[in-house]
Amino acid sequence: MVWPEMFMGPCTGSIIFTVKGAIKLPVDKSTFSLNCWITFQYISGMLINGGGTFDGQGHKNFHFVLFSCNALEFSGVRITARGNSPKTDGIHIGYSSCIKIADSMISTQDDCISIGLGSKDVEIAGVHCRLGHGFSLGSLRKYPNEADVTGLSVRGCPMVGTQNGGGIKTWASGVKRNAYNLSIDDITMKDVAVNLVCSPNVPGQNITLENIDLAYTGREGPVNSYCAHVKGATRGIQKPQSCI
Repeated sequence: MVWPEMFMGPCTGSIIFTVKGAIKLPVDKSTFSLNCWITFQYISGMLINGGGTFDGQGHKNFHFVLFSCNALEFSGVRITARGNSPKTDGIHIGYSSCIKIADSMISTQDDCISIGLGSKDVEIAGVHCRLGHGFSLGSLRKYPNEADVTGLSVRGCPMVGTQNGGGIKTWASGVKRNAYNLSIDDITMKDVAVNLVCSPNVPGQNITLENIDLAYTGREGPVNSYCAHVKGATRGIQKPQSCI
């Protein structure tokens, strides 16, 4: 059992944190206050490896929170949460830049990966997303003095049984913030409900649907496309027929 711990710098250089076996959080949460379990702050040049497991033993929290991070890469990571576990995002990113998440598997009851405010140049590639809400960007325009989100790329990511494919969440407020330079390529979906629905007050603009090829399996087909308050264009294959 490992109680909440903080590893705080400033530290630079070659630092290796090796995890072997299972590191478990005590089940009785009345014995501690849990905002974060294992925390790394003000550290540069660190590698976490070893193939071990962090087992939260049912505590409901985001699995990984990346806040104010730069040049960080995840690869070969497996994240799972038990059924009926809301608010268990796999990875949440905020006010961070140059983040890459690749070749991993995430199965939670909330967002597989959530992209928060102030995120720049985030690449998600080869991430298998199961159950939960899929990939999410937002919530935008909720608070004053928010930072824009720019440079998000999602490619080669299969999604199975998620509530959404990719979602951008905004609030109907007077706050003016934007998400731009977003790219979603080579995404496959199975048992996923997808609606492209934007705000009537601030329609989605400059959206391009290119080479969409979706097939419905089951008796309730055929598959159809639905959009609301969207302005854009289409290119290439459009199955089903585009709603733009």
